[in-house]
Formats: sequence, C-alpha cells, structure tokens
Amino acid sequence: MQYPQPSLHRTLQAFAVMFFSILAADQVKAQISSGEGFLQGQYVEVGVNDCGVFGGNNAPLTALGPGPLGPWHPNVGAGLGFVADADQDGWNVGTPDRCGDYFVPGSPEESWALQVGTGTVYKNASLGCGTSAIPGGVTTYTDLGTARELVWEGNLTVGGLDIGIKQTTILPVDKLYFVTFVELTNNAATPVNNLYYGRSVDPDNEQPTSGDFTTNNTVLLQPPTNDDALVGALGLDFGCFLGLGARDTDARVAIGSDGTTFGMTSPYDIWNGGPGYDTLLGASITQDWSISLAFFIPEILSGECVSKGFAYILDTADLAEALDATTTVRILADSVDVTGVGTYTYCLGDTVRLEVQGDSTATWTWSPAAGLSDTVGQVVFAFPDSATTYTVSSGALGACGTGSAEVTIEVDSLYLNITAGPDEAICAGENVVLGASGAATYEWSPSVGLSDPNVFNPIAAPSSTRDYVVLGTTALGCTLRDTMTVVVNPLPLIFITGDTVICEGEETTLTANGGVSYQWTPSGLVTPDTAAVVSVGPSTSTTFFVTGTDANGCSNADAFDLTVFALSPPDAVADPSTIDITLDQTSTLSTVPSDYISYQWTPANGLLSDPTGATVTAQPLDTVLYYVMVTNEFGCQALDSVQLNVIGEYEVFLPTAFSPNGDGENDTYNPFIIGSALDRFMVNFSIYNRWGELVYSSADRFAGWDGSIGGQQQPIGTFVVVVRSLVKGEERIDRGTFTLVR
Repeated sequence: MQYPQPSLHRTLQAFAVMFFSILAADQVKAQISSGEGFLQGQYVEVGVNDCGVFGGNNAPLTALGPGPLGPWHPNVGAGLGFVADADQDGWNVGTPDRCGDYFVPGSPEESWALQVGTGTVYKNASLGCGTSAIPGGVTTYTDLGTARELVWEGNLTVGGLDIGIKQTTILPVDKLYFVTFVELTNNAATPVNNLYYGRSVDPDNEQPTSGDFTTNNTVLLQPPTNDDALVGALGLDFGCFLGLGARDTDARVAIGSDGTTFGMTSPYDIWNGGPGYDTLLGASITQDWSISLAFFIPEILSGECVSKGFAYILDTADLAEALDATTTVRILADSVDVTGVGTYTYCLGDTVRLEVQGDSTATWTWSPAAGLSDTVGQVVFAFPDSATTYTVSSGALGACGTGSAEVTIEVDSLYLNITAGPDEAICAGENVVLGASGAATYEWSPSVGLSDPNVFNPIAAPSSTRDYVVLGTTALGCTLRDTMTVVVNPLPLIFITGDTVICEGEETTLTANGGVSYQWTPSGLVTPDTAAVVSVGPSTSTTFFVTGTDANGCSNADAFDLTVFALSPPDAVADPSTIDITLDQTSTLSTVPSDYISYQWTPANGLLSDPTGATVTAQPLDTVLYYVMVTNEFGCQALDSVQLNVIGEYEVFLPTAFSPNGDGENDTYNPFIIGSALDRFMVNFSIYNRWGELVYSSADRFAGWDGSIGGQQQPIGTFVVVVRSLVKGEERIDRGTFTLVR
C-alpha cells in the first residue's frame, strides 16, 4: 500500500476544506425561494415556510426548480410538508410509492409555539402561516455534503420578553429522519423563567394514497420513565410511520384530541398532560388527531442561550439513530456518527474527516492542533500519529452556538506489519504452506490452487508460477494488501543411457543425465550408487532406477532395463564318434548346437579347414586338445574342448603272470591292447586250463579274470589265453600262456 507524501497529503486536505467552504457559500440560498426553504435527500424531502413551520407552498417550490438530487416529489397540490420513500426503492416504485405528505392533506397543520408558564401562547402554524405570532424568516441553506441544513431565525419581543429564536433543521442525505435544533436566546435584561417550547403535527401518513386521514397514535417513550421522549403515528393500510421525539429528559410527548388537532392549544398542557393531551406512557388511540412534543426550560438568564433538539422520524428502523442525533452537538467521523460511541479508529497514514453537526453559523474550534488539517471549521481532517482525543466547541458560556463534544481517534499502525510472507519455490506437482501474518482475518486471491483463501496459512498447489495477494484486516478494521510469489519449477528430464544387453559375467556402464545429483537402485548392484556414471554387472536381467535432482532441488526418475544373456558352453564333438584316430585318419570337429554367429578353433595345428568355420577337419600328427570359442548374436562367448587322440599300429600284449591275492595289484588278468580304432578292435578273449577247459571269456578287454571258477579260487598253475581281434576286416588271433601265482 502506498500513501501520498505528508506534505502533499495535507495540502490535499486543506484544499478539500477550502473547496467545501466555497461550495457551501455558493449554495447558501440555492434552495430558498420566496422566503421559504426546501431540503432534499435521497429518501426524504422537507419544506420550511417563512414562519418556521414545516411545509413549503407550491408556488415557491415550483419557482425553485429541481433540487440537488433532481425533481421534487410533492403529492398534494398545496405544497410540500415532508414526504418519504420509506422503502428506499425509488420514489415511483411500490405500493405506496411514498409515505406522506404527512400533514398537508386536508387542513395542513404543523405548528410550534412558545409559552411562559401558563401565560400567553405565541404560535406559528399552518402551511400558509395562517397563525404567525413570532416574526422571522428562512435565512440560510447549507449543503454539508452528508447533510442539508436550513436555518430559520426570528424574535419574540412582547410584554417584556425579548427572545431570539434560531431553528436549524438538518436532513442527512441518506437517512429517513431529520433533526431540528432550537436555540432560544434571552436578549432581555431579566431572566426568563418556566419557558415552554412546543411542536405539534396532525399526521396524515397515508391519506394521499388510501384517502384515510386516520392513524394509530401511541406514546412510545416518556421521561422520567425513559431517557427519551417519543410519540408515533402509524398508518392503518400500509404501515407508514411518523415519529416525533427527543433524547432529552426535559421533553414530554403527547397524543392530542379532537380539540387540539387543528391548533396547538398550549405547550404547557402538552408537557403537563393538560386538557386535550394524553401523556401517559403507552397511551394509544386511532383517530385523525395530532401528536405533540414540548420542552420545559426552567430558566434562561439574560444573554444566555439554551438549545434543544427534536427529530421527525419516518422509519422505525431509524429511531435510535434519530434520537441520538437530537443531542445538541454531534461529531461524524468519515460520515459515521460517533457521538455516542466517543471513539473512532483510523489507519495510520490515512486521514479521518471530522464533521461537527451543530450551528453552521458558529465558529467551531478544535483542539489539540496536533494531527489536524485546521483548528477552526465545521469540517476538519485528522491524521494523528497516536491515539488522540479531539474536542470541538463553539461560542462562550451562555452565548448562542455554545456547544462542545469530543472524539478519541484510535490509531491502528499494526496493519503496516501485515505481510503475505516470503516468496516460495516448489517443484511441479508439489504444494507449499503460505504464511501471512500481522492481521486478524485474511483473504487470498486468486483462490485457485489454494486449500482455503480465508486462512493465514493456506496450502498452495499452483500448476504454474503465480502471484498471490493477501488482503489482511486487523482487529480494528485496517487493511493492507501484500503480494508473494510461488515459483513453480519444472521437473528435470532425467534419463539413463548405456548398453541394453550384456552377457553373463560382464560389466557395463550406465550414465544418468539431466540432474546434478543422483541416487541409483538397487544400490547393491551399482558402483558407486550416487554418481552420474556407474558400473553394473548383474547376473540376471535387472531394471535399474535412478532419481535425479536438479539445481532447483526438483527430482524426477527414470528406469532402465538391462538384459543379461547366459550363453551355455557348446558341446564340441568329433565325427566319427570316436576320438581316437590313426595317423592316416581325419576327424570332423563340430559343436552342438551349431547356430552360433561365429567360431574360433584353436590351436591351428592339424586343422585342414578354416578355423572360424562351424565345422573343421583335423588330421593331427599327435594327440591334440582342440578348443572352440563360440559367439552368439549378442556377443556372448562360450568355450569347449575336444581331444583328438592319434594312435599307432594295433598291438596285443599278453601278460605272463598275475597274482589274484586281493592286494590291489595284478588281481585280474587282462590282455593289454594299443592302437584300437573303429576298424581294429578286440572281439573277445578266452582263458583255458591245462586240460583245455574254458575257464573264462569276455568281450570287454577291461573286464579281467579274477582266478576263480564258479566261485572257487584256482590253485597255482599255467593257463592258456586266446585273443580274437578284427583288424581292417580281417580276423586276428593272438595266443599265449601265463602263470597264476599265489
């Protein structure tokens, strides 16, 4: 919130006071026509004739032309007493479209009078001033901005009396009541004792609409039982109300009778409940009769002035405010009546328009001077730095215009501490708790993205960077706006690059991108797990995750699938199925399965074909262990081997003895054969005793004879062995003898 500089601020205030003063001066006679005055508000219009009685005649009103708010709204041809747009819905809207005219229909009767004791009644009465015992006239009209003011002044000089009468009628622009202050000044050399001032009206609230002059009249409040005096008249068809009252224990009200309706008989009788007047609290009657009010003033010393105020009230909702307004001096702060309250709070750095409602012709003096635009005037501007009680007064003691009132201006500086809190930064999708302070209530805008716009700490979750404005209000009603920004940072684009496939047992590197720091999982498979570039070597296919954080503290994640291929070793085989070959033989080497991408056979010794082929031909000169390295489509490799045995000529060796004694050496008899191959091998071998009997035979050269027949161990002796073989298709027989040794 920004304020004008003090010098400029107070210059503007002074200008405003001067402007209103000039405006008021120009309008002094703006609403006076042919000696009669007229007051126009938004909802009430009032006429005052040249004898100080309410009611202006038609000719002066017509000659006057439109009022400050536009055309006038009399609804009885004789003139304008007072009318009201009681529903406040427009002068020509509703049923009825207005209440009143309140006393002009029929015999227009509104009157006032002075009376000393029970003596002569000096009265001014009726729309045309048919009774005018006290000479005078309308003197000034003033537009106060929030109210219109009309002054009638006269003088009663008769029989030793010399009383100056000043009646100031004030109509608030936006209210349904008006107030009259009566100043009575004793200009004679001797005191005036037991003076009565009376006011009376014959209410015709709804007659222009319904044709019925009748109202229900009731004494509503009456001193000394009450502090206020109030009598009311209520229309029978539409409820139009007219009240006459004062906040003064020197006042009394009454309901009249047939004999007092068309002419006030006596202010004394009004006050004392004399003939024709009922002052009993609660008294009520439904008739076309008057309602009245009177003040009793015990004494007015020579040169002294006494002021009394009363109100005509045209809506029951305004009763309390209207009675408040009848006190002699009232203070308005920024157009708010604070007379009864006595205090008003303003926000430091602003100004308060102080207006006194009293005698506009008096000189009103304000004190102290500190924090005031001026010390003299009906309107001043206040801007104190701390709580200050201002007193306004006019005139000297006992002189006309005497009055004083005071108001304390409380200063609210706490609102200057209202703040929306620091700016915040969040990541997309997050929220943040705002933190306004310094106020009693809060209102955030815009409300979009907020959990509650009416708390000091709403949760904000905007989708994009946004300014939030908080309107804070203190307990005293001062407000301040402050702005904070929630910056929404986008999430970083985090992604992983690297090989998607590795072979079992291998390692590879993965690289995280888009952040300034990282956290990998599963952490046990990543080295290191907080770096951008990491090493991994899982034994099985694994999904790796990384959470990356950027310079703004915002995080995002990515996943990466790494496939691990386990290549089983191939089965290297030789064809023919035997792996034993002779020097002149070749063997075909291959793998099972045989669908690898590449092969590498080593060593090259003895290979007759390309060592990178799926199948190779070998003819080594000696026994060789061949290795084959195979590679699949993913680059995975596996190794197997096959030994190719190169053998010499086929030979059979027959041992000459064996000792089957169970010592683990030479316990069986076997022929020893070398050079066996597919085309040369033993068919069987047989053992005979010395009598030529077959004692053992086997086709397995490794299954030897244990020296027993039918489970009986044979004695020491000599035996014959016969080995039958097939060599390159031809039978071969080898014979020999051996000794069984025990």
